[in-house]
Amino acid sequence: MNILYSHLFHIQLAHDYYRGSLARGVDIFPSHETARLMKNGRILLRNIPSGVVALYRTEDDEITPEIPLGGDVRFSFFIGLENPLNFLNITDLDITPENRFQAGKIPYFTNEPSNPSDDNLHPETLSFSFMDGFVDKLFNYRLQHEDDSVTLKIFNPSGNQVSHGKDAEGIEYPLDYIIQKNEDTGDFRLQIDLRGKPSGKYRILIRNVGDTEDIEEKNLWIDSQPKGKNVFGIIELIYPESSNILYGTKEYFSLSFRRKNTVWQYFVVNKNGRIDLEAFDLNISDLGNQPDTPYGTYVFQRVGDEPHESIRINDMDTVIFRSQTPIPYFEEPKLNLQLERLPDSDPVIIHLPNPSHSGLVKEIEGQLASEIYVFI
Repeated sequence: MNILYSHLFHIQLAHDYYRGSLARGVDIFPSHETARLMKNGRILLRNIPSGVVALYRTEDDEITPEIPLGGDVRFSFFIGLENPLNFLNITDLDITPENRFQAGKIPYFTNEPSNPSDDNLHPETLSFSFMDGFVDKLFNYRLQHEDDSVTLKIFNPSGNQVSHGKDAEGIEYPLDYIIQKNEDTGDFRLQIDLRGKPSGKYRILIRNVGDTEDIEEKNLWIDSQPKGKNVFGIIELIYPESSNILYGTKEYFSLSFRRKNTVWQYFVVNKNGRIDLEAFDLNISDLGNQPDTPYGTYVFQRVGDEPHESIRINDMDTVIFRSQTPIPYFEEPKLNLQLERLPDSDPVIIHLPNPSHSGLVKEIEGQLASEIYVFI
């Protein structure tokens, strides 16, 4: 008897911080429900250098699934990180300046079933948004609001409204449930019990009692937390029954992370007094780049006087320079940033250090900025 498998889908993981753009230190593993679904459907998930592939067991024709999954199918996978701090330091997870990644947000990636791709050179890019949290199926919901009562609505992963639980007699609460303010605490508190319902993305909507105004809306991933693993993000692949694409040609998806870009700000500290800052000016010049790097040529301008009129590092004269445009993080350093003494451009340091990719990033005048301290 031959045991045959065919490709179901391939998730390509990319990160342009790395040469070759292959993401590193990123782990993809199925949720409990998806692991059970894949086992029942005889689907294997395998890690490969470019990401992960799913294979399904077939009949002898290598096309027909041995155990087909019927109906609408949703595969959910969790994203784990080997070194979360390092990953967050080098990765730009902001969607827009107004929609930034922050603690408590869960990156969520999903496909568009109407736009599949069977071309590995042009995979479907998974869309990116944020979930407002990851909670178990039994959890407590709290809300601060001036009204004395509000209306709760909950929508399941398919978009259908569901009850938030059952009463003592096992009868489901109304879909539009009125919550009264807790007189002791002055806020709204309610235990939500979605046990027995499928895991996935739920929308929690709070409206006024008249049902004319939204008060709060949250998108929560509701599932059991995987033991022993921290979840950084979630991938959900959706295959509606009507699309008829689950066992068609192999699908290709792309999950691409962007490197961080920051303004570089140098603090040049005249520690040994080797430069007479009254007689000579300092300058930073970009003398070009090594091949096959993402760097451009950057202009640095001095911030304030020389030395700076108010900023002194360790009570020593300090000159500050700032790049006029952001510079990308990359695993290979930016070379040929030269600290020089004017007017003859005499080199003081031929290759200035790059910012630490594990250091703190500040915001200066609305831009992310990395600080580098140089002692001369």
